Amino acid sequence: MTLLRLTDAAHIAERYCLKEARAFDYERRSFVLESYRDALGRQLLTPAPDVAAVIWKRQHKNESCLDIELADIEKAIAEDVAFLEAHPTRKARSPAPAD
Repeated sequence: MTLLRLTDAAHIAERYCLKEARAFDYERRSFVLESYRDALGRQLLTPAPDVAAVIWKRQHKNESCLDIELADIEKAIAEDVAFLEAHPTRKARSPAPAD
């Protein structure tokens, strides 16, 4: 995403005739954008390591640019939740021994 923002900023700079922006390769923008979309889609389908990742997936599942079916993303999220509930990462502390 950062590279995509840099590309957009350089394009704006070129419109204002800044000589440093002339050397920037704007044809890479479509490649960068496609790579970003592909990475986002793969990340949404990758098993979540914790609840924070599940929350992130829920926030990004409706991105309009993805080539992934919403049903597939929701299935991956449901599998993540089921796994995390079956394998909690935190355990309650046992009470301190009485002296």
